[in-house]
Amino acid sequence: MDSLSATSPVQSVTLIKGAQLGGTEAGSNWIGYLIDHAPGPCLAVQPTVEMAKRNSKQRIEPLIQESSRLREKVKSPRSRDSGNTILAKEFPGGLLVMTGANSAVGLRSLPARTDGGPSHQGWRPTLRVGENPGKKQSPRLPDLRPRRGGAFGS
Repeated sequence: MDSLSATSPVQSVTLIKGAQLGGTEAGSNWIGYLIDHAPGPCLAVQPTVEMAKRNSKQRIEPLIQESSRLREKVKSPRSRDSGNTILAKEFPGGLLVMTGANSAVGLRSLPARTDGGPSHQGWRPTLRVGENPGKKQSPRLPDLRPRRGGAFGS
């Protein structure tokens, strides 16, 4: 986790682990850290848009609601003009966009300083045979420096 901090010179982190050993939770904790300590444009990628929606509802929303510091920064989705939707969370100084590797538009829509998600290995090509979603995503990353990237979960 230290290598994912805003002060670390490390640019990319890959977590190699077995299934059900806390990789998704580590990614969620990193998102909480980014919102609270290192705000900026963030992209969280799941294999599909449906999985991104499910992760948002089951992991990210509870993370925000259970932390008073995050709750202060990300408005309730019920408040008018909150900037808090299932796939986007606005906070002072930043925005978290969640998308699927199967969404070419979602991968290209945000010049992100940080990105993270499950290993690219499980992602299916998006639109064209053999196209790598990680390569679709990475052209947006150099727009803002310093950047951090991480692969979490299985």
